[in-house]
Amino acid sequence: MFRTGSSGVHHADGVVKAIQTVGKRGNLLLPVSQCFSSMPITDLVQQMRPFPPDIVIKSRRFVTYRSIITVNLLFEEPSPLRDIGYTSTVQNCCRASPSLSKLESGHGSRSHNSCSLGFEYFCFEGDTL
Repeated sequence: MFRTGSSGVHHADGVVKAIQTVGKRGNLLLPVSQCFSSMPITDLVQQMRPFPPDIVIKSRRFVTYRSIITVNLLFEEPSPLRDIGYTSTVQNCCRASPSLSKLESGHGSRSHNSCSLGFEYFCFEGDTL
């Protein structure tokens, strides 16, 4: 199914029932029991069969997308943000999963006094960073 695109998302009663595909093997209608879509919502709305109400189709023109840049910093000390697990802009990986945020020493052991903080920056195309 590689190099296959979708041309329709068939739904009924609020549930996706099948995906219309286009590719080397022609057009296929593939029944599905579950569906996960990574396409932009504006494209998904266009592919829904039956089509959503006109207000939904027209509203897609006003949807804009922004990008996210994540910077992960490793500290060789415990977390300076002990009480924060996750906010919209800071991820305290020490609280979420301590084993994932430990720095490895040169001898292959993990330091218990290290921390990983992730910072998220949202931007639009053309923004100055």
